[in-house]
Amino acid sequence: PTRTIAILKVAEGATALSDRWAAGTGDLYRLLVQEVEQQMRDLHIEWRPEIAGFVWMQGESDAIGRRDAAAYGTRLRAFIERLRHDIGVPLVPITAGLIVDQELWPHADAVRSATSQLADDLGPMIAVETNDLPTHAADPAHYDSASTLTLGRRFAEATAAMHGTSWRFPEDLTSARGDGYWTYLERAPGSAPTSLVYDRRSGRWEGMEASVGTSMVRPSAGRAAEIAWSAPLAARMRVTVSATDTGTAGDGTEVEITDGDHVLWGPARLTGAGTVSHVLTLDMPQGHELFFRTTAGPAGDAAGDGVRWDIDIDVLDFDE
Repeated sequence: PTRTIAILKVAEGATALSDRWAAGTGDLYRLLVQEVEQQMRDLHIEWRPEIAGFVWMQGESDAIGRRDAAAYGTRLRAFIERLRHDIGVPLVPITAGLIVDQELWPHADAVRSATSQLADDLGPMIAVETNDLPTHAADPAHYDSASTLTLGRRFAEATAAMHGTSWRFPEDLTSARGDGYWTYLERAPGSAPTSLVYDRRSGRWEGMEASVGTSMVRPSAGRAAEIAWSAPLAARMRVTVSATDTGTAGDGTEVEITDGDHVLWGPARLTGAGTVSHVLTLDMPQGHELFFRTTAGPAGDAAGDGVRWDIDIDVLDFDE
């Protein structure tokens, strides 16, 4: 309530994700990134701005032809992932409007389905319905004034719903990468991390050998399993963790918390159903990441090794 909100708008009608909005190469994509960078620099003169969300209402032009409609999900995923990288907020919340399903756009259903599926797979992201919003009687391609206002409120409510003041693992774990600003990784020593993939049958995030689930995090012999969290906004945070050895036949594990560059706590050794706990108070810039890392025991044999992490992250004070 005490914050000032700025809306940065980049739009042009009758344009497609297949060309002008294409990730990294489209002229409108490049303009979008340039505008965000310039406006953020200008706002920094008197404010400390942060990007709270991105709203996307597009897809009609891609719903005209079958080929572009079929490729829409892949292209939108590339757009979102590239945009998050280019604006420097790895998990900026995305609110995407579902285009109206009408005869002007023969393949609207494919574009709508692709957008909804992406929201299920790639969090934090919410798809907003528009089929119930009336359009102009003489111009069915555009919403009328009342519908435009309603859509704006829906966008605002969806964006606000993806913000909060507390985050929990394992309670926040879902099948969507980024939900709750959590991601799940495995990392070999000296290498960049790779993302785990959600396995719907097991309900776990799985890698080559490492995995993350609600009841157990398993490292592999040569790779650590990591639970990563990205700060949605700048704030002073309290991080409360406990880690419990759950391995039934392993030689124990080691756990630690890092910010990617520095070890903030640990490594702590866990054996025989033991538990370690710790509390940190951190000033977190927007987009700053924490990594809750589990590695195999000293023998380097991960057979039977496992840890249950309980992680609570709470805002103590926002960086105004």
